[in-house]
Amino acid sequence: MYPYQQQYQPTFRDYRSLAQGAAPAQAPAPSPAPEAPRGSSTAVKVAETVLTVGVMGAIGYTGIKTGMTKKGTDQIVGYVAGVGGVILGLAAVSSFVAPSFARTINPFRFA
Repeated sequence: MYPYQQQYQPTFRDYRSLAQGAAPAQAPAPSPAPEAPRGSSTAVKVAETVLTVGVMGAIGYTGIKTGMTKKGTDQIVGYVAGVGGVILGLAAVSSFVAPSFARTINPFRFA
């Protein structure tokens, strides 16, 4: 049997070292950087939309094709990627066709 042994011994703490010092002087707030002009022309929007729809269409096609030919987990991943690509492609098209509607459903910010 072991005799009682104290496991924790509090140490002396100098609480003056824990006191907060004087607050440093505040620097003036930096002025905001000028905003770069955005490419808001119609040609840029069309190019972005065509590129995005092309990539999303390729993802959708490849994903659905993989889902139809593979089995097991590959099939599930293929269908999820394919359907997700198609939905994002439609969201990209909606940003060009109906901008007011696209602002409510589109997860991307084009221009």
